[in-house]
Amino acid sequence: MKLIRVISAVVFASTLLSAPVYADSAKKDDIEVLLSQSRISTSSAGIETRQTAEQIKPGDVIEYRAVYHNTTARQLKGLQGTLPIPLDTALVVGSTLPAGASASLDSVQFAAMPLKRKVKLPNGKEEEQLVPVSEYRALRWNLGDLDAGKSATVQARVKVDSVGNALSNSAREVKMK
Repeated sequence: MKLIRVISAVVFASTLLSAPVYADSAKKDDIEVLLSQSRISTSSAGIETRQTAEQIKPGDVIEYRAVYHNTTARQLKGLQGTLPIPLDTALVVGSTLPAGASASLDSVQFAAMPLKRKVKLPNGKEEEQLVPVSEYRALRWNLGDLDAGKSATVQARVKVDSVGNALSNSAREVKMK
């Protein structure tokens, strides 16, 4: 299968910029966000290695990390970290750290995982079904209070379905303020 050079950090970073960091006591410049991505490979012996994610192909597993750093001299209260999930990928179940992330289909409304929805069956009855993880578009963590100068990290892995609209550029780390 041909390797395809992609533009994922830029798309990922621009998506994260549209997904705000929430803190009860924070201003925009109070939080610095460092985004990174790595391709995860597993050997036949089950040993994982991280590699740059400059080139990806369908089936690859990509780990996204966002490090939120409090750049102030005071504690920030009620911090929420949001990590977008690019199109053409599916969340790897169990890969979110820290545990307890909520998920969203639209990056606006978040609920506990696994997400469920009511589906109308051909017989007219409604049934609650699990939403496929390939439809998740964002994750959010309640990180609580972040002391002055401290950082909090969130991460999740996705499996690449196709290299279409989704993944990002040659940049492996993007720093934002």
